[in-house]
Amino acid sequence: MADPADDDRPVPDDHDSSVRPTHSLWDVMRHEGDGEPKPDPEDAADALDGGESLNPLPTAFDDEIEFAEATSDTGWDGTSDLGGDVAREPADSMDEVVGHDSVLESPDEESVDEAETCESEILGEYPGLSVLPATELPAFPSAGSDRKRREPATLALVFGIAAAALLLLCLLPLTALRIIPGIAGLAALTYGCLALAKRRSGSSGWQVLFAGTGLSLGLVGLFAGPLWLNEAGERWRRKQTSRVVTANLQQIWAALDSFHSEHQRFPAGGSFADYADGLPIGMHGWMTDLLPHLGYEQLSAQIDRRRPWSDPANAPAMQTRVEIFLTPGTPYEPTPTDHAPTHFAGVGGRVETDFGTGDLGIFGRNSQLTRDDVIDGLSQTMIAGEVAQSIPAWGEPDNWRSIGAGLNKSPQGFGNGDDTGAHFLMADGSVRFLPNRMSLQTLQQLSTRNGSEP
Repeated sequence: MADPADDDRPVPDDHDSSVRPTHSLWDVMRHEGDGEPKPDPEDAADALDGGESLNPLPTAFDDEIEFAEATSDTGWDGTSDLGGDVAREPADSMDEVVGHDSVLESPDEESVDEAETCESEILGEYPGLSVLPATELPAFPSAGSDRKRREPATLALVFGIAAAALLLLCLLPLTALRIIPGIAGLAALTYGCLALAKRRSGSSGWQVLFAGTGLSLGLVGLFAGPLWLNEAGERWRRKQTSRVVTANLQQIWAALDSFHSEHQRFPAGGSFADYADGLPIGMHGWMTDLLPHLGYEQLSAQIDRRRPWSDPANAPAMQTRVEIFLTPGTPYEPTPTDHAPTHFAGVGGRVETDFGTGDLGIFGRNSQLTRDDVIDGLSQTMIAGEVAQSIPAWGEPDNWRSIGAGLNKSPQGFGNGDDTGAHFLMADGSVRFLPNRMSLQTLQQLSTRNGSEP
């Protein structure tokens, strides 16, 4: 087939010269970039009359050019922003199609101008679009400055001081608080070792000083608590508890002595009344008789002695907390009957010993004992002691018990909250702490008032 460009057939006279010829996108962009005037439609018509073709034959790059033209100034319908149809013109090479040179090579002045022109066209078409200048990007702190603020030597010193200061927590009874100084000490050791490891890379003198001080304090916080302060805290707490328990028992003895001086006898372990059916009913206990002698006159006046201690009329008084009847080593909890508890119980009842039957302490049902009834000696006879289990109410009329199987051996016996022994009030007013290791035979001999033990 003959080339259309070589066709010598004349152009018909009725040819419409007003038809605007199509131009390639590349020609349009080339003329706009070079500042040359756009081709005149009449020149295009003359070119047609002369047999010249503005559209060469398709080349092997038509497929790639089709994609490039689709992303150019033409719309989706194939029309140009300049108006009319845009003719396709082949690219000189694949690099011109995909723009590899513009990616791999540094941009020249011409490409920069084209980019600026493209940006201007985009901003003109979309007024709401703004381009953030590079100078307006937020500035982030450098990693070097952050590391400088967190210098290992400084952190070692900070954690070391914290570990030493937190050692006071080891004196508290909570185990969870005791491990905090150890954690701070371990952190001080870690940062101290990191700081000293950097010494070869040119550490300053103050960094070495901080790291060494932090290491020393970290060792103190890590080992001083478990090796010394924890046990020291336990001893301190036991000492403070013992001091309070001793003071409370001494006040109880002062009230017993005052009652004995006033009534010429000790108060009854419990007062009981007999009903018509012959069954006894508990009225009031020995601690209730001590209230006026302990400074609780108003509380004592609220109690109706004609009614049992558990009568609803006496509930407000029996639910009142009396600090002297409590110990700091045992948690405060109301009794199952919702009455105020006591952590002391009287020594009373009877027991069989190697020397026969003996009466315990000075308390019993409707008892009226005096000092003369304590045959074994006032300093060798228990009359009250600590209890940590089966906690009674201070108003109970049968608040006394025996030694049982030993200290901290049974719920119905005597013992303290630390499970180490028990404090006892002796009939001469002295207070003794007896440990768990004391033999049951010795405890029984000390609990009887007329056992005739040697």
